Amino acid sequence: MEWFFPIVFVVGSGVIYFVIRKETHNNTLNKRGFIKLIVTFLLLFVFVFGVVLLANT
Repeated sequence: MEWFFPIVFVVGSGVIYFVIRKETHNNTLNKRGFIKLIVTFLLLFVFVFGVVLLANT
């Protein structure tokens, strides 16, 4: 399990970077991009929470 968090951190950072880069126009994040960013954060949180929960049961 000690290998899981560094990998999730790197993969999550890359995903967030590409979401921000794709949804940024003229150096501003539009409303749709902001919503995608929040949804991405929530999905990453649910994924990590689920893996940790399953690992501890």
